[in-house]
Amino acid sequence: MTENETFKNMVENAYLQQRQMIEFNYAQFRNMVENAYLQQRQMIETNSSIMKNYSNMFGNNEIAGNIEKVESHFLTLNDEAKKSMLDQLDLAKDNFLSNAVKIKDGFKDTANFDKFKFNSDGSTGPTQESK
Repeated sequence: MTENETFKNMVENAYLQQRQMIEFNYAQFRNMVENAYLQQRQMIETNSSIMKNYSNMFGNNEIAGNIEKVESHFLTLNDEAKKSMLDQLDLAKDNFLSNAVKIKDGFKDTANFDKFKFNSDGSTGPTQESK
């Protein structure tokens, strides 16, 4: 395997590792958003239930009805927040993957990697012997 092939393989492996890390981080953040959404939803429903029970115990059905409306609004806001966060996360993932491909292709399209190689005199690029 030539040095150019070795370098191209290194670039390809680095790209694959970067892609795997992007996918892994995306999955972790998505799970965090999902978990936060579910916790928030449970908290809204629990608090609403407690407040409705107290209102009904004291015979104030009008307040219980208002609590249901507020609960519905909070649940809708929670759903919208989750959707917005996941949309932003998808956009960030797509941008990171696109940039990773551009970087890989930039190296892949380079015909000769000798210009990156250090010579014994400390210079870089092909030597007279290698030309």
